[in-house]
Amino acid sequence: MARKKKKSRARSKPPEEQLTIEQLEARAAENLEAGNPRQAVKDARKLCGHDRERYESLLRRAGVALVDSLLLNGKVSQARTVFASLGNLPPTPECDALTVRLARETGDFAAAAEAAARLLTTAASDDGGDSDGDDRSPLLPADVLVLSFAEFPPSQAAAHPVPAAELRQVHRALALICEQSYDEALAAVRGLGRHSPFAHWRLFVKGLAAFYRGEDDKARQAFERLPEMGSWLADAASPFLLLLLPVDDAHCRQLAKDEERLRAACRLAGRSELAEVLPRANYLWMTGRYRDSFRFLRRSRIGFPAETPDVIGSLTRFYYNAAFLLEDEAGERYVDFLFEEAEKSRGKNPTLMLRGIRLVALFSEGFDGEEEAVFSIWQDFLFCYQTSCGRNPRLASLVYAHVGELFARTEEAQTGINPFLLLGLPDPVGEQRYILNPEMAEKCFQSAVKEDEWNRLAWLSLLNLYDQAGWKSKRNRLLDEIVKRFPDDKAVLVRAGAGCCDRGAWDKGRKYYRRALDLDQRDRALQERFILAVTRLALKQAVNGRLKRCFSLLDEVLAIARPEMDHFNLGSSYLLGRWSVFFLLAAENDHAWDCFEQALKQAPNEPKFLYFFWLYALGRGIDPRSLGRLEKSLKKMFRSADIAAALELLEVFEYCLLLVEGRDEDDGFMPLLEKEEKKLRRLLTRVVRRADTDQVVRVAEYAVDDAVTGRGLFRACLRRLRSLDSRSPYYLFYASVAEVAKKKIPYNEDIDSLRHILSLAEETRDQVFIARVKKHLEQMEAVVALVEEIKSHGDGLTDFNHLMDDFVDDHEGESDDWEPDFPPPPGAVQVPPSWLDSHRFGSGRSPDKSDRPNKEVPPPPETPSLLDLLDD
Repeated sequence: MARKKKKSRARSKPPEEQLTIEQLEARAAENLEAGNPRQAVKDARKLCGHDRERYESLLRRAGVALVDSLLLNGKVSQARTVFASLGNLPPTPECDALTVRLARETGDFAAAAEAAARLLTTAASDDGGDSDGDDRSPLLPADVLVLSFAEFPPSQAAAHPVPAAELRQVHRALALICEQSYDEALAAVRGLGRHSPFAHWRLFVKGLAAFYRGEDDKARQAFERLPEMGSWLADAASPFLLLLLPVDDAHCRQLAKDEERLRAACRLAGRSELAEVLPRANYLWMTGRYRDSFRFLRRSRIGFPAETPDVIGSLTRFYYNAAFLLEDEAGERYVDFLFEEAEKSRGKNPTLMLRGIRLVALFSEGFDGEEEAVFSIWQDFLFCYQTSCGRNPRLASLVYAHVGELFARTEEAQTGINPFLLLGLPDPVGEQRYILNPEMAEKCFQSAVKEDEWNRLAWLSLLNLYDQAGWKSKRNRLLDEIVKRFPDDKAVLVRAGAGCCDRGAWDKGRKYYRRALDLDQRDRALQERFILAVTRLALKQAVNGRLKRCFSLLDEVLAIARPEMDHFNLGSSYLLGRWSVFFLLAAENDHAWDCFEQALKQAPNEPKFLYFFWLYALGRGIDPRSLGRLEKSLKKMFRSADIAAALELLEVFEYCLLLVEGRDEDDGFMPLLEKEEKKLRRLLTRVVRRADTDQVVRVAEYAVDDAVTGRGLFRACLRRLRSLDSRSPYYLFYASVAEVAKKKIPYNEDIDSLRHILSLAEETRDQVFIARVKKHLEQMEAVVALVEEIKSHGDGLTDFNHLMDDFVDDHEGESDDWEPDFPPPPGAVQVPPSWLDSHRFGSGRSPDKSDRPNKEVPPPPETPSLLDLLDD
């Protein structure tokens, strides 16, 4: 039935010859509106047969629509044929616009020059030459006229002399570019105004001149300013931009996806042989076919891979370095493939062989426990290099030094579940770090310096190994040898000075630092090291009664000290105060008080200096009764101090606290220190009531150890923070610290609360406070994880508490050198604290190190440790 209906409908259609003029006209309009221009052209031609003058516009509109549709579908030849059949139509802007578009597709710009001139002059008269991005824009006709390389059409040149002259300017500039006369080319287009239809060609010429002169920034700026709509020059400039833009630029990556642009960029770079190779290799790589991309380049006969300073060398480095950027499984497969290629090329292609072995060695370094295998691979690399390229001692030295650093890595001991942390006690194992394989590291470094005795970094790496391993005798002998070999190297002299000071040879260390300062007198950290060494030497000389020597040392430090600086180590007043104490120790009171008066005159902050002198004198064993009326002055200062002055006194006290390290508790200093601390705490408790938020936080950090006991100072800080803003993250954080400290063990709800506090802290943009909260959160999460793990092995928290009680009972009364049941890795060497690391001085306002370099004194913690607050 369906077929019969279809046939009947077909029969019911009127034949073409039976359609009236009105029906044909209606159908042509309907097809044109419905997007069927081909049928509309047929109907329009039939109508033109009846009345051409009346229906010629309809035929033109249908023909333009058909040609436009064919061009959009890429059917250039058909569009050209259809347009040729419409050639007997009178010229109109629509037909001229199609002529211009066809010229771009076919490259026949000379044939479209006349139509382009008509469009150009019409658009210029209509809208002043502004580009609007459509077919009537003067930019496309201007491009056609330039690319036709012909004079302005004679029929229009007389009526429009200005565009005709501007066209000649552009042609002249392009010719000068080809002759490498770049200055003359720029001068030729300098007269083109902003509203000229050829203004964008001025930018293009400017970019070309800058590109070929090597002025990349100027060329990039000129090409990026080209209009992207209404002209073809943006596309013409894209290969140049592909070479000029950074590789990680988004626009560059977008351009690289177009194979035609990539080919053009290869030709511009002078590597035409890559024009057909690189786009295909890039496509394979971007689709994840990494091995196929490498094989394609290998078989393309462009000399890939190669160790050359050109594009082939860059491709080589990319394909071998990219293995570290791929995902784990894909990266391993890719490395295995390159290693197989290297094995196949032994004795044939040195670059392929050496690059492959080197990649496998570097890639294997990322896996734990593969150090010995890595060492064997590197030895294979050196053997293959010597076989193919000859012996290279400098390369061998670099390789051995690199492998030595691999074996010299320090790692924390893995202790598993550690009950020390939960008891709030120091972990005797977890605080230790171990060198991975010190013996192999030493052999590698020694091989490195044997291969190249001027490899300074290898010598310093070996010295660093001896420092970390605690092999002091080897370190001292090596230091002497390094100094003889590199007598004018600042880093070597600093290391030598640090080594001498570490073993108490202050005079020798001072001399090394002096030589280093002669090489770089502006190094502030080095100045502090030098002053530290001289201060300790002066103390020793004063105790031995060598006053003349002590005076000469004072002159040395004052020569580089800064009188105007309020700094504990670099300020002249604080140095003179130290020497005053030294003279008191030598019973030279007249010299001592003269020095004190001189220091007091130079002190930028007199109360701060007086308190420093008082505490420093007590720390060096001076009887308080011999300090005259200083104690009365300090009492008066404490009574009148406000919060700002109290914080300065706290800064001095925290700095002088570092002097306690190494002192015996029965030498009379500890009771004096405790007395001073009580006075300072009473002062802070009194003045913190009038402090702002930053000041309260500073005091709270000092008093945070009182969170468990709830002593007055920390309570006062909490009250002040609550009165300032009870919803501030500062108050919530310290209140949380106190609450968790009283619980002794944090819970999940405490962690959730602290995460909320962290989100509030991030809104303050106080980076120091944010870091403090983050660190505290990490500590709490670690403790909770340990508690949950231990609870999972028993019947709950009750069993956990019994476990802790039994642990304490079992080890109560044991000596301090008790060895836990967490043995270190076999052959591991414990790394002692480095004196060099313990003397990185801060500013005078934030002192963090003492002048006792023979002991590592940790600075006061920036953030409260939750584990330190767990009081059992």
